[in-house]
Amino acid sequence: MSGPVEAAVEQVYRAEWPMLVAALARWTGDLDRAEDAAAEAVAKAFETWPRDGIPARPGAWLQTTARRRVLDRLRRDRVAVDKLALLAHELRDAPEADSVSDPDDPFGAVRWSDAAAEDLLRLVFTCCHPALAASAQVPLALRLLCGLTAAGTARLLLTTESTVAQRLVRAKRKIRDAGIALDIPPRDAWPDRLDAVLTVVGLVFTEGHAAVEGPVLVRAALCDEALRLAALLRGLLPDEPEVLRLSALLLLTDARRDARTDGDDLVLLADQDRDRWRWDDIGHGLDLATIALRRSGGRPGRWVLQAGIAALQVQPVPDREAVVTLYDRLAEQTPSSAVLANRAAAIALAHGPAAGVAALDGVRAAPGDHRLFALRAELTGELGRYSEARQLMHHAIRAARNDVERRHLQRRLDVWAHSDT
Repeated sequence: MSGPVEAAVEQVYRAEWPMLVAALARWTGDLDRAEDAAAEAVAKAFETWPRDGIPARPGAWLQTTARRRVLDRLRRDRVAVDKLALLAHELRDAPEADSVSDPDDPFGAVRWSDAAAEDLLRLVFTCCHPALAASAQVPLALRLLCGLTAAGTARLLLTTESTVAQRLVRAKRKIRDAGIALDIPPRDAWPDRLDAVLTVVGLVFTEGHAAVEGPVLVRAALCDEALRLAALLRGLLPDEPEVLRLSALLLLTDARRDARTDGDDLVLLADQDRDRWRWDDIGHGLDLATIALRRSGGRPGRWVLQAGIAALQVQPVPDREAVVTLYDRLAEQTPSSAVLANRAAAIALAHGPAAGVAALDGVRAAPGDHRLFALRAELTGELGRYSEARQLMHHAIRAARNDVERRHLQRRLDVWAHSDT
């Protein structure tokens, strides 16, 4: 297959997948049937586009092909015959495009038609229905909203492909057997369900921003996917403050992407070349963060706190005490090892390495997390306790699974190689 065709299929797949599955799920009431039809349409594109050329409206081509697949399957299965006339009517009258994006902002909010927005909201909230196990909500949303495979989801969630596959099967079975409607819940039920969706988007971005394993630190495609999903949610829910706050956080963080590595080495925030930052995205993120902070009502949630931290960190002279204060508030809400480690790093910058080490007392690393050991090593080394620092850094290097991070940690260890204390 030629490069341009492959790229076109990939681009259309990423852009159209959630809307395509959402519309098919509404028509059929069956997530499996919707996914199968969408996947078959993509496979058909790979088969026919190299021969016939890329359609003028590739997204519309995929939608039409998938809808026909639904009709074909219903006819073959000889079930839901009463749906055929309705679906055929919708296929005939369906518009060719359901969304318009801002060409000046590749991650700007998408303006969806009312019908498309409702379909996507149904899909979003179905993924995070309270009847589904929390462990199943994330992989289901990653599959339906991002189009990630079971293998890709497993890598993202640090689990096995079989575990993800089992969770997906159970979630869909639960939706079917419990008769969970593919519908939009009352507005007062949105916050609890939406938080799970925002968590999914955050997870996708986190893996793209700092890959857990592999030869590269940044997986740009995942970062772009998370930014696209955040923009999609902003278009669907323009008045939801938490969506705005997450968008600000992702834009402010991703704007530093190009400066985070130099050749094959990782570059820490304090050492990054700010000329390589994307200042347009920073400006956009700061605008969103400002609005989010104003809408926090004096009780900022985790997304607005993280957006506030990111906004402070891009200032020419960051207010270190303010960063610590925000991390204190964040740790009260989300006392994970990652948040507590970042809080300790902020304390070390504001009050010195001894204070940072003290802040790490009692913090336990999550399974497979090397970064807490690396931070302890750095702060201990700054205190001149090189023997202890070397031991901690050896532990971090053994636990690290990303090649770029492992090389960076080895270089840091080499600095202490000939120190005696």
